[in-house]
Amino acid sequence: MENTEATQLAPKPATVLVACSDTIFGRGNQLKDPVLLNQLEILEPLPPVQAANLALFLVSFYGNRPLAFHVAELTLLSIATHPKVQPATQGASSFDLADWWEDLCDGGDEPSDAMTPQLRAQSLKQAADDQSVLPQLFAIPLLAGLALLVESQTKGEKTSYFVIGVSPDPATIPSLLQLPARM
Repeated sequence: MENTEATQLAPKPATVLVACSDTIFGRGNQLKDPVLLNQLEILEPLPPVQAANLALFLVSFYGNRPLAFHVAELTLLSIATHPKVQPATQGASSFDLADWWEDLCDGGDEPSDAMTPQLRAQSLKQAADDQSVLPQLFAIPLLAGLALLVESQTKGEKTSYFVIGVSPDPATIPSLLQLPARM
């Protein structure tokens, strides 16, 4: 290739050396790398406001919509089951979080009236009491403003982490949540 002005101005690919193991992912994008798993031990889950902002950012790009919708679902779940929000969500009649969560977990194969109001309230209380069983969203900062989006899934005593996508680092996305001054 000639050494022309165009080739000199062409961007050079950046490489980053990270001490990762040979096996980074397992089945279903399960995170297996000890270095990245150690980072998750230190990281806090993504705050709901940052997760909502990330979902708004992602949804504006058609190819990212499935990821945006999944991030939005995790955000809604974390907000609706937050202990301080729990009294308000239990009284809401237009949205049944327990039924939505149950349908999400089992594929929605039962009629929505299969759970009694007592079971719904008990399910919500269980979710609020044991936040550790709910899936949580993490963003592991990578290079150049990117982040690895990771979802936790807890079954029994074991928590597994699954990579669900790569996105801009949520901490670097300007706020898209523009609430009106008066509601």
